[in-house]
Amino acid sequence: MLRDPDYWVRQLRGTVRFGDGVRFLESRGVTEYVEMGHGVLSALTRRNQDPGSPGVVTAVARRGHDPVGAVGTALARLALNGARLDPGDSFPGGRRIPLPTYPFQRERYWLSAPDADHGAVRSHPVLDEALEPADGRGLVFTG
Repeated sequence: MLRDPDYWVRQLRGTVRFGDGVRFLESRGVTEYVEMGHGVLSALTRRNQDPGSPGVVTAVARRGHDPVGAVGTALARLALNGARLDPGDSFPGGRRIPLPTYPFQRERYWLSAPDADHGAVRSHPVLDEALEPADGRGLVFTG
């Protein structure tokens, strides 16, 4: 179907019914919209919503922002606006752990750190050695 030239002619010359699509989704009870791109269609979605619509439009990708953090921010924004999110969908393989219900329970929950190679000496990528000059004041870095 995508190789059919008629399909592409219809896409290029036909009427895009984006607004009708947004209104159709609203009529079906959709209130959260997530744009996986840079927000190009988010403003258009808001403009095509019914006035007074409680719908939330969130763009995930944001220029100059960390993509992983942007996904977390988008999920948080949806949750703050009442979306029911299942963390298991976003973080597969995670598990629940019991945490105290108040900050003064005095239990600690330390994360296990991976074993590190403490015996390995690594050289600095630019500086080879720090030498003390003959007058004993300061250091001279070579490299």
